[in-house]
Amino acid sequence: MNQHIQPVPLEKAYRLLTHGPTVLVSAHHAGIDNVMAAAWACALDFALMRLGASGMPYVAGCAARLECRLVPEPHNQQTYDSFIGEVTAAWADDHVFRNGHWAFEEAGPAWRSIHHVAGGHFHAIGEAMAARLTPRNKRL
Repeated sequence: MNQHIQPVPLEKAYRLLTHGPTVLVSAHHAGIDNVMAAAWACALDFALMRLGASGMPYVAGCAARLECRLVPEPHNQQTYDSFIGEVTAAWADDHVFRNGHWAFEEAGPAWRSIHHVAGGHFHAIGEAMAARLTPRNKRL
């Protein structure tokens, strides 16, 4: 594995998804590795437990990786093609994710995540900015 891919504490793993990147989902079943782009990916819960890595196939060049186990929800899977995965391990490249935070502005343009807009059009994440703090909107 790339020396810059570092473990991410599971309580910070949701941050690998919440900035809206293009998400690739890889899987291994019956001796076959596969990968697909996921239209929507979001965190549903923050109570995560580490179960250990299983050797899931990874896509080279990705800034972050989450290993998940499928949480069986037959109705959602059959009716809506919706799948829930429980994060069991997380890694991120320290060029762009350090100390539980994205550092795109320090990593350079090659490390910016891509975001699908619509109709096959993508944007790379832009410059960092901070919200103006007031007594009503304290920093999380």
